[in-house]
Amino acid sequence: MAKIQKIQIQKALGFRSSETIRVAVFDDTGASSDAFVAFGKSEGKYEAKYLEPDQAVLKSGELTAILSGMDVFDQAGIDKKMIELDPSFQKEKLGGNVMLGVSFACAKLAAQSGKKQLFEHLAELFSAGGGFSYQSPKILFNIIEGGVHAKNHLPVQEHLLLAKEKSVKDQIESLDRFFDGLAKFFESEKKEVNYGDEGGFDIDFRSEKEVLDLLAQKISLGDRLGIDAAANNISGFEPEKYMKEYLEFQKNYPFSYFEDPFPEEGFNEYWQKLLSEIGNQSLIVGDDLTVTNPKKLKEVLGQKMINGIIIKPDQVGTLTETLETVQLARANGLKIVVSHRSQETNDDYLADLAVGVNADFVKFGAFYQGERLAKYNRLLEIESDFGFPEAP
Repeated sequence: MAKIQKIQIQKALGFRSSETIRVAVFDDTGASSDAFVAFGKSEGKYEAKYLEPDQAVLKSGELTAILSGMDVFDQAGIDKKMIELDPSFQKEKLGGNVMLGVSFACAKLAAQSGKKQLFEHLAELFSAGGGFSYQSPKILFNIIEGGVHAKNHLPVQEHLLLAKEKSVKDQIESLDRFFDGLAKFFESEKKEVNYGDEGGFDIDFRSEKEVLDLLAQKISLGDRLGIDAAANNISGFEPEKYMKEYLEFQKNYPFSYFEDPFPEEGFNEYWQKLLSEIGNQSLIVGDDLTVTNPKKLKEVLGQKMINGIIIKPDQVGTLTETLETVQLARANGLKIVVSHRSQETNDDYLADLAVGVNADFVKFGAFYQGERLAKYNRLLEIESDFGFPEAP
């Protein structure tokens, strides 16, 4: 049994030198582990609050005082103790980023102490010690960026590609070839090639149709397209206009994925209609709508609005609540998409989380930045060294 001795929070650098935090947990055996916490530029209204690094570092003593002596294997107890200290829905006192850093650093230390891989430890937490099997997650690959993640005029935030290959290795090789080929095409067309926040191309297309026409022309037979509309951020959003566009996308292109197609509040009937119309062909996925929070997910369940959910642990603030959300989603037949944030770090625990909860999909951006590559490389490592069956 390893007991927490000290919590240490310090400033760290993330994507494009953005300031974030590193949380280290030390136990009474002298061992330690840490976690770096990412954050998003595009946020849901009900996400856990992000505590600025200058304030976050001041929480080290307070957290050490309440967690010192606790068993690092008692994940639920550790997270409960932090929630008791900050019971606010959006973690306004401690900050969701601070709590998540502590939560994941403890999980890493427990895995280390138990001589297990992190994904194995997370699988045990997720399944409460029951039987569990792994599969290769499908990759939602960010090809063309828009919205708040790019400097072009495209309203939709992400244009995504799902490769037909099944293993992680084969998917990555296929997506890498496609990405390189598209870069060469843009160069041949004398287009100025820039990159968005998540590594996808930031090209000044005239319309969404122009983007999708190009991608549909370039992808291989069996590959699928998708979008993250991030509708909260679309200025002057017109639901009827976008509903018509989404149905046309489904009809005219090989689509299988729509994320946040409508804003999170006031548009329930549109979510319901889209799911009713094309939910048997595509995933209708909630992100800002559900913010990885079991309470928000319960509000959505039963209204027949989504058949998939984004999982971003920093949205809710603790590993325990993240796992609870995944369990609730699974019990209600939703597909699971473990996702990064735009302002990422080189920490790779999201890859272990995806494998540990047997996620259907991962969304880690393009292959252009080290913060994204760290997650893909960890997936490759798990598949190569430990193996798991290919997804169907």
